[in-house]
Amino acid sequence: MKIDKKRRILSLMLAVFFAFITITNLDWFTNQYDSLVGFIADNHSDVIMADKPATINFRVSDDNFEYCYLVLTPDTERAQPTTVTITMTTADGAQVFRQEYQDGNLFLSKYLNITPDADIQKGMECSIVIESDAVDEGTGYRLLLGNSMKNDITSWYCGDVQQEMASSPELHMIYPDHFGTNTFIVYCLCLLIIVLLPLIPKFRFEEKLNWLVSVAALPASSLIILYFIEILSNNSIRYIPFRVLLCNYMIVLGVQLLITALTGRAHIAVILTALFGFVAGTANHFVLMYRGTVIVPVDIIAVGAARDVISNYTFSLDISILLAAAVLAAGCVAVTRYSTHLNLKNMLAAAVRALCAVAATAVLMFSCSIASRRWSGAYIYFKEANVFARMNGFLYSFVQTMHNMVMEAPDGYDAGAGKQIMAGYTGTQGESDVQPDIILIMGETWADLSLITDVSSFDKDPMPYLHSVAGDDNPNTVVGSTVVSVFGSGTCNSEFEAITGLSMANFSSYGFPYLQFVDDTTPAVPKYLKQLGYRTYALHPGETETWARDRVYKYFEFDEIYFWENFPYQDLRHEMVSDGACFNSILDLLPQDSAADPAFIFNVTIRNHGGYDKNTDFDIRVNVENSDGKYSDAERFASLMLYSDEEIRQFIAELEKRERPTVLVMFGDHLPSLSEDYFSYIHMAQAEAENPLARYTTPYFIWANYDIDTSDIPQTASSNYMGLIAMKLAGLPLNGWYQYLDAQMAETPVYSLYGVKDATGNFTDVHQYDYQYVQYAMFRDTGIVPESFYKFK
Repeated sequence: MKIDKKRRILSLMLAVFFAFITITNLDWFTNQYDSLVGFIADNHSDVIMADKPATINFRVSDDNFEYCYLVLTPDTERAQPTTVTITMTTADGAQVFRQEYQDGNLFLSKYLNITPDADIQKGMECSIVIESDAVDEGTGYRLLLGNSMKNDITSWYCGDVQQEMASSPELHMIYPDHFGTNTFIVYCLCLLIIVLLPLIPKFRFEEKLNWLVSVAALPASSLIILYFIEILSNNSIRYIPFRVLLCNYMIVLGVQLLITALTGRAHIAVILTALFGFVAGTANHFVLMYRGTVIVPVDIIAVGAARDVISNYTFSLDISILLAAAVLAAGCVAVTRYSTHLNLKNMLAAAVRALCAVAATAVLMFSCSIASRRWSGAYIYFKEANVFARMNGFLYSFVQTMHNMVMEAPDGYDAGAGKQIMAGYTGTQGESDVQPDIILIMGETWADLSLITDVSSFDKDPMPYLHSVAGDDNPNTVVGSTVVSVFGSGTCNSEFEAITGLSMANFSSYGFPYLQFVDDTTPAVPKYLKQLGYRTYALHPGETETWARDRVYKYFEFDEIYFWENFPYQDLRHEMVSDGACFNSILDLLPQDSAADPAFIFNVTIRNHGGYDKNTDFDIRVNVENSDGKYSDAERFASLMLYSDEEIRQFIAELEKRERPTVLVMFGDHLPSLSEDYFSYIHMAQAEAENPLARYTTPYFIWANYDIDTSDIPQTASSNYMGLIAMKLAGLPLNGWYQYLDAQMAETPVYSLYGVKDATGNFTDVHQYDYQYVQYAMFRDTGIVPESFYKFK
């Protein structure tokens, strides 16, 4: 069989496959899929006081305008509560949006959505007015500005004074993409190429055309590859500023030039790069779908953990994957039809390959460098991976984030000042002669949606026991709120914060400290309690190597460690070890003899892990009212919460039988990554407008079988204080580190990656506190840490 015939058969098979998928999923091409895009500003350094009305006039530049958002930041020296009012009107004076934001509901660099309640068409002129009730300069909010590159703003004013357009407000315009007619046309063109190109007979000048195609294939295919990578990432290249888009393009082109230099075949470079782009884009597509965040460089380190949890989810094709696959197939058919080989014996070909290598090196070095940020004006905001990727493209954001994987010294860090701070904390005496057994439990996706929204969507309470004790007047039982630094996933980061007392807010990049930074110098609750005579246990019914826990737990100096392989009880539900099995394991490990050493038991549960659409080996006992099963993931999640609530009730009943004093602290690691449709149903956006940390709020539960002092335990505290809270409730002496952390909790009871709140409930700036300097010294400047900081008196 001739090679041409093989190609024709392969093309026909591809065409049949795509046709079948198309016929069985025609609704894909008629449904709307939102791809959030926006105006990009390239710096955040310029600000203007919003205590005078600021007016922004703009013209809608595209179809399907959905909403826009602004960035406001409080003046860090403000001395009084402030209310900010945002109003949007059309050119004829019709008010289409109005919202008041209280001082406590805004925080540094918060994105404020402006969603009009009327249809706004392309070409319409609108105005947004930002007003504040602040009366003195320094008490209001500042409107962040940027050097405009892609801007719908026509003019803007501060008070009555028109401002220069060289630096204008960050008004991000959101125009959803529609996978409709244009998508269908592109898709059909790809199918025509797949079917027809192999059928066209070869002609006289085809050999010369091969060289032309080889030369043109690299620059042309780079743009196509970039296109489907962004499609898979739910982005659109139309809204990425030109220079930033060019940086993304150069990354793809540089890789292709490098492969061409190595192989001497342009079509091989195109195919390999396209395949890699498709795999990377598809992986990012599913990670974004199920975890809610894009892939970042540290995920490569965490690939083992991803492998352990990937089986919990169901993967299926959708329109973006089908479109990318069609473009990939059409491109491969085209370049394999017109291709040539650079003969090594030909000196010109050798020179071309050398030139490709030099060009690849230059292009990749520049596009991946920090210098390219300044040249392109890229939007830099590392703490919001999704925003960073949406504004700058997935590839460019990924490579730029790699620069932030090394822990850098905070601005203004001085080793001498850090040493002086730590020298002031030498520890405290214990408040009790009793050394109770301490249980610290981090519940996998243990979340109470009633903490974040008033919408009661379920037909029964998923957490009746927790809510009953929350209303109890028993001083030894407390229910509060935990603010965590992750959403939908990232369990290890909540765990890291609780067990070490260190905060994700003090790292320069998003990442996983378990994989990047933890070593034998890292402070940890079990390490300290061993100095006090405790025997320490760690229990997690997951895989041993997930998040490198086998290594990290040894650094934390746990005496006994239990993973899935040696877990005492293995009762399964949701295809994972139940919370009840974890609690029974804890009960078996707790000492019974009054003369035995006290125990510290740290348990990370696993049963309520995501994957609610797949692991369904349990009864659905809680339903979303009037939904006809539309929100099945939420119903399964709520049913699992009900199982956990019943098992907690039974656990407490068993603990109440103990004679040894016992303290329990339990908190949730993060909210579930449920469908955005369900979050819309429960008005999550409104909840976040009222409380920007709503998506990062889980419950905590304190219980003891003897009298404890809970008077200075915050009702809302971030997860980095959970270990400290357990020790404070036990009345134990604190070393210098925990004494310092206690003082920090009194000043800022919420200190998380997504917001810092002071004791009065106001959002504040992380850079106002020396917490970040102390944390950096403990990781990277260990020589200045006094020995007394880790020892108890």
